[in-house]
Amino acid sequence: MSAVRTMWRSAGLRWAMLAIIALLVAMDLYQVSFVPGHIDTARVGTLGEWFAALATVGTIAIAALTLRGDRIKQSEAEHQQRLESAGAIYCWLERRLIRPGLADMVLVTENKTDVPAYTWRMTMEGHSAQAMSDQYGPLLPGQQAIVLKGFSESAGPGDGGPLPRVDLYFQSWLGSELHRRFDGSLEEVPADE
Repeated sequence: MSAVRTMWRSAGLRWAMLAIIALLVAMDLYQVSFVPGHIDTARVGTLGEWFAALATVGTIAIAALTLRGDRIKQSEAEHQQRLESAGAIYCWLERRLIRPGLADMVLVTENKTDVPAYTWRMTMEGHSAQAMSDQYGPLLPGQQAIVLKGFSESAGPGDGGPLPRVDLYFQSWLGSELHRRFDGSLEEVPADE
């Protein structure tokens, strides 16, 4: 039964079955049979006419499928473009000497959209603490530096190892949650996460 369901899901098979049913109904209406010697070519046409009709139907079907494929590609490209424009928010960590003798960990964000990101959270590799919009407010358009509380270290010559990688999760103006990974790639977060 599942094989029948799988075959029925194929659009090509559904169109073929519809064509066969239409052919059988038309044959019954015109009282045509495929038994040799009983085909009246004046009623049903010659073999060449049948090939021409099938070629016309095939050409129209191919054109329709090509148009549908082009529209799907165009829709996917538009969605990706909207996603990229809505997700034009980037972040990285820096060490800055804000207080004498202490290097503060600073989250630098750059929001290239025209809309603030009101709901966001940042995770750091190797740290359980998260920076969130509840603590630091929205990510406004433009660049801003957020001094992370509780991430200070003594500043001396040669101090400080590599900075942890950061991932940014934020609600876009499209209404979907986006994930800007540490490597700069952008992905949409599924709704169930």
